[in-house]
Amino acid sequence: MNKLAMSPQRPDQLRAEQVAGFYRNSTPGTVGGMVVAPILSGMLVYEKAVTLRGAAIFVLLLAVSTTARLVLIRIYKKAHPPAEDWRRWAFWAVATALAGGSCWGFGALFLMDPSRPEYQFMVLLTCAALAAGAITAFGTYLPSYYCSLFSTMVPSCIWSALYCDALHW
Repeated sequence: MNKLAMSPQRPDQLRAEQVAGFYRNSTPGTVGGMVVAPILSGMLVYEKAVTLRGAAIFVLLLAVSTTARLVLIRIYKKAHPPAEDWRRWAFWAVATALAGGSCWGFGALFLMDPSRPEYQFMVLLTCAALAAGAITAFGTYLPSYYCSLFSTMVPSCIWSALYCDALHW
């Protein structure tokens, strides 16, 4: 008998534990992102780098996404799902990571003042810090991390590339 052969339940157990790691670890980062958003937005509004309306829409959308993830985490913890159900919980982990990352990725575009590179840098640095910090929250289940990373960073990378000057390239 092959000693390296795994039982059919073993991959489900491994994936279930990876997904459980997402639900165990993602609350601090989720709340942290929600704390940072109004601080960054408020500073940019104060400096007249963005409109109050644009900043408020960004914070509101992020609040909805944050609330959805926190509710999902609570439901998961109460459910104590069996290992065989990992796919359903993984789907929602990925979906909320994509939603939260998209709020930051596309929200960052609304926070960019085209004439003020110093504020653009602050927004990009905040997004990069959130994407890096998401490793601890979402890194146990890589599809959720990749969704968060790419949806947070790709919109502003494309925006910068399309800006067509040496500073942004």
